[in-house]
Amino acid sequence: EEIRPGAYKVIVKKPPLYHDYPEEVMVTRDQKTSVNAILKPAFGSLAVITNPPDINVALYDATETQIGTGKTPFQKDKLPSGSYKLMLYHTFYDTWLEKIDIRDGKTTIISPTIIPNFGTLDVSVTPNGSQVLVDGKNAGTTPCKLKLSPGTYSVKIVSQDIWESREQKVLIDRGQTEYLPGALERKKGSLRVISDPPEANVNIDGKDYELTPNIIQLPTGSYKLRLSKEGFQDYEGTVNIEWNKITDPGKISMSKPQPMGSLQVTSTPPGANITIDGKDYNFTPNTIQL
Repeated sequence: EEIRPGAYKVIVKKPPLYHDYPEEVMVTRDQKTSVNAILKPAFGSLAVITNPPDINVALYDATETQIGTGKTPFQKDKLPSGSYKLMLYHTFYDTWLEKIDIRDGKTTIISPTIIPNFGTLDVSVTPNGSQVLVDGKNAGTTPCKLKLSPGTYSVKIVSQDIWESREQKVLIDRGQTEYLPGALERKKGSLRVISDPPEANVNIDGKDYELTPNIIQLPTGSYKLRLSKEGFQDYEGTVNIEWNKITDPGKISMSKPQPMGSLQVTSTPPGANITIDGKDYNFTPNTIQL
């Protein structure tokens, strides 16, 4: 494009990332005048590094408009020079909020101290593999260590059908570990034991209980039941205990032992074999209980 000879002020612009380039030139008739504009950067870069990493980043300009988000380590290049507001935040850490300045051609490095704001819940309740619910939400299986913000939580441990659930309130303090040990109890049922005659000794899986009649609370499962009373034959049987039910095998009759007799066998000469109804009974002389 041709222009008249004379003096001119030339401004070359490329906002917002470069400063304007001004130059005064003299245009002479029948000569070519050149302007070689070298634009200076009006931007810099931002690098954000935190320990621990994976902290959320939000960057705002002077009008409070959000212009960048991400997680640390965070890098943003060609950021127009000026003042910004930088916010670093995470569920388990205190929020960091500061004003920062970006300068021409420079990289502003931000590496603030991020302060933890959580406690730990260490759950070791058995059986292993039990589900852990925190305020009704699944948080893992035992054993486990959970990061939680300070506060009071409802913690519930649940497992297979044979185990009773366990629920309790837990207070979590900043920087502290709250331990939740112990074991779930098996679900229980009851066994009603009545015998004829009464006042028989009760033994279940090798453990003695009060005399009959008796109602005994037991964890669910299968057990060996043994009743004994002097002058009567022992009773042995198997019972199965179901959750929240009363197992009643009915009145158990215990019979008296049949009377025994004896047979004395001698021979001449002694040392003879003895056979009674096809069964061998050692040698003479011998007294045999029948």
